[in-house]
Amino acid sequence: MKSLLKTLFNFFLIILSVGAIYHYRDNWINLIIPPKPCSKPLTYSIGTFDTRFGITKEEFKKDIQEAGNVWGKQEGKQLFEYSDTGTLKINLTYDYRQKATDQMKEVGVGINYDRETYNVLKTKFDSETSLYNTQREVLNQEIADYASKKTEYERQVNYWNSQGGAPQEEYQTLQEQRASLNNQVSTINKETTDLNLLGKELNATADSLNTVAKKLNIKVSDYNTIGSSTGEEFSEGEYIRDGEGVRINVYQFDTNKKLVRLLEHELGHALGFNHVEDPRAIMYRLNTSTNQLPTSADIAELKRVCAN
Repeated sequence: MKSLLKTLFNFFLIILSVGAIYHYRDNWINLIIPPKPCSKPLTYSIGTFDTRFGITKEEFKKDIQEAGNVWGKQEGKQLFEYSDTGTLKINLTYDYRQKATDQMKEVGVGINYDRETYNVLKTKFDSETSLYNTQREVLNQEIADYASKKTEYERQVNYWNSQGGAPQEEYQTLQEQRASLNNQVSTINKETTDLNLLGKELNATADSLNTVAKKLNIKVSDYNTIGSSTGEEFSEGEYIRDGEGVRINVYQFDTNKKLVRLLEHELGHALGFNHVEDPRAIMYRLNTSTNQLPTSADIAELKRVCAN
């Protein structure tokens, strides 16, 4: 009887495995052997979705569809298709970049490429830089004060340990000093976190300021960032293909048109497009143009990939 039950159980596991393989067969096959470019729709799904961007998931899906249709119309076929199990994950990830954009919206500034925007960003950058330097100096002083008090506390503890223990009054004093040091560590940790967040916001402002300056051909040195810069020129989003799969991360946009254009750009990378040199093109390395339609440079890249 036990042998029969074991046989039935193993058979049931085989049925489940076959069903899973059948259900996810397209995803696994596509990851192992990518299909010929443009030969069939690239399936995508929504991954991380942060509601702080102020749009619904359905609106986001419509924006992705609109962006994908821009390339599909040029090729005369559907190039992208939504699926709950789509291999291309599209993530809406809220971080310091969108936070900086939201803050600029609050003071009436959008990322427009004009001199007025440059002046507002420059004022914001100078103010954040001054605040960052002030808070960093305060933090450094706090750390130095903590290090000095900790050294003295440890000296006293070592002394009384060598004496076989501290008298009750001295012991109580040491306990109070230890509690004060722990509180000071908590304060330092909070100040460090606040400073890092301010540094990230400063980086976002510096990147926006550098982009506007380059767009307006303003002859200035690059505005410095704190620590590691956001780095990528098209920093509002990115396309990634690695051992974890394929995905598009959207980090920042200030208008729906900018979001759609960003998605057009990253979906182009998902198809295999490279950057082009036309500043008006969707596949230009900077998301600076207001042009929503593919230029001749974009179309040439589309033909190059889809003709393979």
